[in-house]
Amino acid sequence: MLARYIFRHSRYFTLIIVCVLAVGITSIRSISRQEDPTLTNFVASITTFYPGATPDRVEALVTRPLEDELRKIPEIFELASTSTSGVSAIRIRLYDDLPDEDLERSWSEIRDAMTEAARQFPDGAGEPDFDNDRMSSFTAIVALSSAGSEDMPLSLLGRMAEDFADRARNLPNTKLAELFGEPREEIRVEIDESALVSRGLSLQQVAAALQAADAKVSSGRASGAGTDMLIELAGDFDSMERIRQVIVNTSSGGSATRIADIARV
Repeated sequence: MLARYIFRHSRYFTLIIVCVLAVGITSIRSISRQEDPTLTNFVASITTFYPGATPDRVEALVTRPLEDELRKIPEIFELASTSTSGVSAIRIRLYDDLPDEDLERSWSEIRDAMTEAARQFPDGAGEPDFDNDRMSSFTAIVALSSAGSEDMPLSLLGRMAEDFADRARNLPNTKLAELFGEPREEIRVEIDESALVSRGLSLQQVAAALQAADAKVSSGRASGAGTDMLIELAGDFDSMERIRQVIVNTSSGGSATRIADIARV
């Protein structure tokens, strides 16, 4: 009945359409908007690498200690894990109704649980990598490459990218700066087996000599009135020549065997 009345009186029909459009336009203009909307994240992941370990060893030695510590946190709604060759992956989901202050406290407790579980890891297992920032928006992606036909070393490009990322982190309103595809630098020591055998040495002796020569921990502490200092040994590796000059063994005749005598750095 009402629809027929409105159909016969076009002025009322036009008035209703105008009112609907006016209310719609007003509502759209009053809605708060952000260029990058703030989204609350309740999901995180923990990835741990254990190179060379089988899935069952990763499960028993890495994944299970992490799960045991994480299950003590009541704010965790769901916990799922996957153990593969050399990699442990755990997915965490918190309750969706947690307030902001409880959410931040839960993430902090999860990090503490990771630290506690890492103390039980076997030798060779890496530190757990925690990621709860999956919902961030990336506003800029910059790729660095050598200009023209010049062949720039990847190690140099990697250092330039790290410097660029450090500068970007200091810019206002920059929350996160990540690097992707950066090259990893390593120094290889290739042992000459014949030279090693002729001197009566073993690979374990060479490895122990290199480890002892590269000082990374403090060797003592000096304390006094108002003074507390750590004592460290000098001689850490700062060049490849320093590695070549590491003494592996000294014979009874006084001659020393260096890394350069039995290996190529």
